[in-house]
Amino acid sequence: MVRWAALTLLVAASLLVVLVELDVGLAQASERDELFGDDLFGDEMLVIDEDSQADHATLLIAPGSLDLGGRFGLDWEWTHADADSLVSRQGASAVGSTRLYADWRPSAATRLFVQGDLELEYPDDGHLKGRLLEWFVDWNASQKVFFRTGKQTVRWGVGYFFSPADVISVGRLDPEEPEALREGPIALRVHYPQRHWDFHLFTLWDEADDGVRLAVAPRLTFVTGRTEWGLGAFYRPDRVPRAMLTLSSTIAGTVAVFGEAVVAAGTDRRYAVVGEDGRLRAESREDLQLQASVGFRVNRRDPDRLFTIGAAGQYFYNGEGYKDASVLGHPAFPLLLLSGELAPADLSQPGRHYGALSLQWSELLRTRFSATSLWLGNLDDASGQVTAQISHRGWNDIRPYAGVSWYYGDDMAEFGFSSTQWVAGLRYSVTF
Repeated sequence: MVRWAALTLLVAASLLVVLVELDVGLAQASERDELFGDDLFGDEMLVIDEDSQADHATLLIAPGSLDLGGRFGLDWEWTHADADSLVSRQGASAVGSTRLYADWRPSAATRLFVQGDLELEYPDDGHLKGRLLEWFVDWNASQKVFFRTGKQTVRWGVGYFFSPADVISVGRLDPEEPEALREGPIALRVHYPQRHWDFHLFTLWDEADDGVRLAVAPRLTFVTGRTEWGLGAFYRPDRVPRAMLTLSSTIAGTVAVFGEAVVAAGTDRRYAVVGEDGRLRAESREDLQLQASVGFRVNRRDPDRLFTIGAAGQYFYNGEGYKDASVLGHPAFPLLLLSGELAPADLSQPGRHYGALSLQWSELLRTRFSATSLWLGNLDDASGQVTAQISHRGWNDIRPYAGVSWYYGDDMAEFGFSSTQWVAGLRYSVTF
């Protein structure tokens, strides 16, 4: 990581000299929809988020300026769970976190951006943890073709809780925090925008024990009426190639709808299979795999502001899941994990049918209270999680909250080991 950072900064410095001499146009701004967005259980209601022009907002920063900022947060939480719960932590805990960024515009033609996190958690090992989320340089050719190189966040998919089309992000989408910033890849992005369509070409690279692995991912988006379509592909020699289709639209101008479909020539996963001899082994699949998802998001507010309500729902068909996940309960299954024949990533979302639904009522009856609820479910094994939380915003940047999570399903189901978890805490957050 350090080596790539040094290489990118060297490339950025070289490009800076060339571009200043060429005096090419304005640099494209960041693709971040919201740098410091709250998670699902924030106080703000869900916002319909179509692929907006958020990149253009930072064009207001004057050339030659340096913008520094960030956010500091401190969370204290008390957790209590049933005796048979799988929750690893009970009792009190605290997390202090800081997100910092630097946005430098040395000229009207270039931009350098760095963003990172620092976190200290108690009880834990007491060590300060840090990660570099983004570091990149932007430039363009006559304001017609835009370039970005370095580590960058990328949102290919349009899904909210699930996004099979987002194949190039390093971080995994967490349905419990769908708006959290996901770690992106190290890449060179070429962007060619037009009035009714856009073309992106990503060249991604990743360090491995045997050297650097390159991948190519083109994507075309275009608009027809109120609907935006996206066509994309992903290819890396050691990975399964994929093609994807996305769409996002609105119904009556108030309900946002979206969908994704991904076709892969096989899968990168390995599966537990019972052979004809009755023995359990790990195998790969080489047949075509389909993943698809549809969903909606909506916000409603009455004239008296008594009912400020947001909702989001999504269905996810995971063709890479098990047709019959009962094999995961085989007595020899743990041996496949211990031997390394199966990796933990091979067990992510083992089912084929999933659902998610969230409801949020902000400023209940014109008070400072807000209530949220979330359901996540594996429809194959009839297991799931239901979470409800209430919070109050009454002391500037301090917000108390309390909630409960209920897990249901058979013991060997994905969300199984029926249990209840209670939480209460205080959250302090300030942006600077």
